[in-house]
Amino acid sequence: MLNTQTKLSTQTTILQKSISVIFVWGMIVVLVLTSCWMKTTPIVKLHLQIPPIRSLVTFNSSTNALEMDYFPNDCPIPKMGLVGVFTTTKRDSEHRHVLLREHYRKINANLSIGLQFDIKFVYGDAKNWENEYELATNELLFPDDTIVLEQEENMDDGKTLQWFLYARDMMYEKHPTRETICPRYRFIGKTDEDTIIHLPRLSNILNKLPKNQSHYVGSELPLDVPFVVEKFNFQKSPNGSFMIGMLYLLTIDIVEWIKHSPIPLQHTKGYEDRMVGTWLREGNLSNTVNYAHQHGFHFREEITYAPHGRATPDSVAIHFCKTSIAFHRCLCDLYGSPTSTVKRILSAKSIEKHKAPLEKMFPQVKNVTLPDNIPITPESDVGLQLIAFLLKPVIAEVIPNYIRDPVSDADLMQILLHLAARVEVGENSWKYTPDDKVSTCIWRALAALGLRNSTRVWETKVADKLNETAQNKSLSWSE
Repeated sequence: MLNTQTKLSTQTTILQKSISVIFVWGMIVVLVLTSCWMKTTPIVKLHLQIPPIRSLVTFNSSTNALEMDYFPNDCPIPKMGLVGVFTTTKRDSEHRHVLLREHYRKINANLSIGLQFDIKFVYGDAKNWENEYELATNELLFPDDTIVLEQEENMDDGKTLQWFLYARDMMYEKHPTRETICPRYRFIGKTDEDTIIHLPRLSNILNKLPKNQSHYVGSELPLDVPFVVEKFNFQKSPNGSFMIGMLYLLTIDIVEWIKHSPIPLQHTKGYEDRMVGTWLREGNLSNTVNYAHQHGFHFREEITYAPHGRATPDSVAIHFCKTSIAFHRCLCDLYGSPTSTVKRILSAKSIEKHKAPLEKMFPQVKNVTLPDNIPITPESDVGLQLIAFLLKPVIAEVIPNYIRDPVSDADLMQILLHLAARVEVGENSWKYTPDDKVSTCIWRALAALGLRNSTRVWETKVADKLNETAQNKSLSWSE
């Protein structure tokens, strides 16, 4: 009996030792396999949470450049960009962004995924109870593209930074088949609801930029203009510039840096678009980031702010499209005038309605009769061209009083379009008596002939000089 118990005890001990050995060897195998798995797995697998907690970008102090973490080569093609349209609950703002929402949806539908943009309408938080309901209504009706930031609506107290922090958490998505993450966008942008963007042209510009470099894309403020230096207290230097808020875009590595660097939080108050330039400068990034200045981002030509200019086939974004007339003009100058628009604007009733405001400055317009087939160019705004053709008989008759040399049809049309673009704000544009206002307008148009952009101040100075030189006689082109 004793021998049997001893044998059982011995067998139990051997079994326990065998199990322990098997467990130890099993743990060794698991550790070895885990070690091999970690060595062959991209570092991006360490942050599967969406959005990632830690920064995916590092600052290389030896090159002053940003280095983004690895992303798998089989990630889905990212969209070109995420653009936040800064807006408010004011009625005119709401009207514009409702129109833009539908327009951009249609345009995006005709672009391939890699050239598309996600457009979001970005509000600050409510300032009063009425704002609460206005924001709630937008979130109710447009939940997919309405973003309300935590900070109250403001112009110079951190809304831009809040947007980039919010956008950073939208920049990534899970890989469709593997446990890793992928970039959802290549660029993050900011614009205003009175800016209209030609999305295909913007995609084309961004797509040509090197993918292995950090980019800051926009219209750089011209720091050689005296009032700009005075207003923004910036010196003209590569490290002192920034992009105007009508539209600018940053590559996602810069946005990732903004999220985790302490520098942006130290510079939030003040002219917000300027602050973006300050962040890059203070972060020692301004010499390695590509400042991709775009002449195609501009104000409407008649706006005195810089940069402004006539719309051309190279125009990408036009700013200050606030009124109904201006909004329509910007839209058609960028995308062309469709047949339905041409039919409405050139109808007999519409032509008579266009005459009314013109008669205040040019009474002769009342008697102008247009031909049935007006030679309209559908690639640009039909309304501006209509005003030009209404002015044509009046201006053509008096032009010899200013220029005695022959004026070509092309030059005359440039003069007419210059005048037509300024009809909407004519009463506030020229501080002259009614007797000499028309002459000043014509001299200004002659001064701007052949130029894509020229300021009101410069045009007026040249107009005064030409008028002084003429002394009630016409001038030659050489004069």
